[in-house]
Amino acid sequence: MSNPNPPQPYEYDPNYRPPAYPQQPRPQPQGVVTAKSPGIAVLLEIFLPGAGLIYAGSVVVGLLILFIVTPLMWVSVVFTVGIGLLWYIPYLIIMMVASYSVASGYNRRNGITVR
Repeated sequence: MSNPNPPQPYEYDPNYRPPAYPQQPRPQPQGVVTAKSPGIAVLLEIFLPGAGLIYAGSVVVGLLILFIVTPLMWVSVVFTVGIGLLWYIPYLIIMMVASYSVASGYNRRNGITVR
């Protein structure tokens, strides 16, 4: 017995779906992250308050301190004939601690250990 309706080799099937192949995951581009040295951040902060924060990754806060807060502190030092140094020295110490902690936090978030 033969098949009365043999399949046609090139017959169009509107319900045909190609087999689903698993998608290969594409590798995500990896950026290079370099370590931020807390010591360099502190040195920059000593010589130019705000620069240490900019280096450590807190750019907006560093720019605000560099261009607004630090000039106001120096104006207070000049116009109070040195008495403003009583405010400037603790301010500088606080800024050094802040830049150190921002640089350390940047390294910690990116899985970098600095020796």
